[in-house]
Amino acid sequence: MKKFTTLFLCTMLLLTMLTIPAVASEIQNVNVTFTIDSVQQKILSVASTGDYVYALLTDGAYSNGTIGRWSSSTNETEILTMGKIAYGGDGFGYDYINTGEQTDEITISYLFTSGNEVYAFDAIRMTVRRLIDANSNAAVSDILYTLDTELPQDWYPSGLFTQDNVLYLDISNSMTGSGAVARIDLASGQTLSVVEETHLERLFPYQDGKLLATWFDPQNPYDSQTGVAFPYELMIYDPVTRETVKVGDTVGEYNDGVVYCKDNDTVYFASGSQLYSFPNMTPPYQRSGYLPVSNVMYAPCMLAGKDLYVCLSNNMLVVRQVDQATEKSLLRVAGSSYEAGHRAFVLNHPEVDLLITEDERNTSFTDLATELVTNNDMPDVITLNTLSNPLDRIYSKGYAADLSGYPELVEMISRIDPALAAPLMQDGKLYAVPIDVYGMGLGYVPQTLELLGMTTDDLPKTYVEFFDFLANYQADYGDDHPDINLFNNMRSKHTMLSYMKNQYVYQQLKDGEDIRFDTPLMQKLLQAYEQINFADFDPSEQYGDEMSESEENGSFYEKDSLFTDTVFYGDPNGFDVKRTDRPLMLSLDDGMQPIADVDITVMIVNAQSTNVDAAALYLTEFLKNCDVETSFTLYPDVSTPIPNPDYEPAVVRLTADIEKINRAIENASADNKAEFEDTLRNLQEDFEANEKRKMEITEDEIAQFHERITPYLYAKPLTPLTDWSGGAAHDVSSLKERYMSKAIDADTFIRELDNMMNMIRLEEQ
Repeated sequence: MKKFTTLFLCTMLLLTMLTIPAVASEIQNVNVTFTIDSVQQKILSVASTGDYVYALLTDGAYSNGTIGRWSSSTNETEILTMGKIAYGGDGFGYDYINTGEQTDEITISYLFTSGNEVYAFDAIRMTVRRLIDANSNAAVSDILYTLDTELPQDWYPSGLFTQDNVLYLDISNSMTGSGAVARIDLASGQTLSVVEETHLERLFPYQDGKLLATWFDPQNPYDSQTGVAFPYELMIYDPVTRETVKVGDTVGEYNDGVVYCKDNDTVYFASGSQLYSFPNMTPPYQRSGYLPVSNVMYAPCMLAGKDLYVCLSNNMLVVRQVDQATEKSLLRVAGSSYEAGHRAFVLNHPEVDLLITEDERNTSFTDLATELVTNNDMPDVITLNTLSNPLDRIYSKGYAADLSGYPELVEMISRIDPALAAPLMQDGKLYAVPIDVYGMGLGYVPQTLELLGMTTDDLPKTYVEFFDFLANYQADYGDDHPDINLFNNMRSKHTMLSYMKNQYVYQQLKDGEDIRFDTPLMQKLLQAYEQINFADFDPSEQYGDEMSESEENGSFYEKDSLFTDTVFYGDPNGFDVKRTDRPLMLSLDDGMQPIADVDITVMIVNAQSTNVDAAALYLTEFLKNCDVETSFTLYPDVSTPIPNPDYEPAVVRLTADIEKINRAIENASADNKAEFEDTLRNLQEDFEANEKRKMEITEDEIAQFHERITPYLYAKPLTPLTDWSGGAAHDVSSLKERYMSKAIDADTFIRELDNMMNMIRLEEQ
């Protein structure tokens, strides 16, 4: 047995739900945020008493906590004054430092409610105190009690709520996935029982001593015939007798956010971004509404008022009236709900119902085209990617709506780097909006460069020079520096050939040429490539299939490396001084320019959509509020440094913690003084590290990005050679393996590649 105090350090996001009858509100769809002195607050925990939803807030400095509440009857928020509040920690991120010092701070990890009363739970100390009395007034009590619940190894609470003066802990096993239920007397804190339930997934309040639970079999989660996961079962569960009564099957796995409404004897649950219900607690389920979030799994969900479903998402309370599902104005979006642009649209347009579905960026063109033509339920907004989807064919086939008639969109696109705007348009018409840019490739490690006695002037500038450097590295540097790897990863022989071949293809496409491999340039590149003995520095080439048994299999990744094949250069963060690597931009040969090839995630509007205006508005809000990092890549004229919003809150928190530890050291006994001193050193190191993070993106990072990356940006398209939904990409991969194993020579390799391209061109005619 292990003390619950220790195990609660693994606590997942707390789920607090209470249902209290109230007068129906006229509110339908709203999104609630809390702001103090123009600073939007982070929401760490929420709980509902029915009319009010209470929130534990912070500005980012966890010692600067406060309590806010939102009224479902007036749609107003207020900040409550009740003393100095500090976030108590949850064991995953920040944990409140306990020195044993007597303080007037109220440490809170989670909120929970009983009737109109609101309680604070400190997950580190396992203490409970009251914050709000039965009259909804602030009335902070002393600590009422400390929980004494004991749990076996590998068990942790994943939810907490009260019902009928009993505090329930929803407990999960991190190893088996099975669940358990702990019952605790709310008045005394005494543990009444702890019962294991193998099929329990999540636990929720109900009535008359019974609970609601989502049920599944961890030993048999999938249909053996289809491979599809069985849906969760919704059960009425008796925590005393352990008897269950099935309400019905939910829509699928990971369905969560279960909330019971006593007034209409209906239980609601969320599946993806859709709300469903079992009216009168009987199947079948029916659609009840929509949520502008991809998933509510483990998110706090509750009922406010009589008919308002509330969930916490991205530091806002998403409030939606239940039983109002209509598809008349529904905007279907295939994408993610976690980007800043999506959040901005949700906040500014709560009147628009959103249905979030999976994006289509990994769908083949044939399947996507079939769906767009035959499926009336296809999304209005579709997320695609230049590297995975043939955008030019999608435009030419008329599958994307023409957005040229939306002036605000057109104006924003006109300011985008022409190299990145090109794949958004066809024949002068706008069809897509960029939402993300990603670039990854070769880089070098400055610290290792210095260890080798090199400077950046010694680095190769072209692939021909780079291959020559690799061929001579062992003799020039490797023998004298056996503790340094040339690359950060093995299989460099494959990676270098792929990187070079891809840039060769992109160069031809960028220059408006057909893809051809029988050229003096490709012959020169392969000749340089063949001079490299990769076994000199790559253990995977030296040991082959026996690599896993070699001594170097474990030691390889412990060494410093000179080059990396995974450096990020899609935005100025690639030049962050805190990074250990830097982009290495190479041209193919002398007289040529480097190519910073990136893939762009875009959104299009389904040409068959009956909601094009709302879809265009969604794209407009998304682009206006895109991530700041992406804005530097899209817009060459953006150069304003970005302060780190977490810097000042961290200074406040760390300063307070350092002062607290210093006081503890002054009064510490010999037994625990060393521990406090060790904590102080860690805090001082954190403070120094935070000083280096005043800016999220610095002026120098922006300048380097615009100098070394922006002029060479190229949106890499999907080509037959990279389209894995067809046969050519597989044939190219097989051909490369034959060439690298010396089963064929360079001339044959080139000839076969050109034969493939000729066949592709014939098929496209």
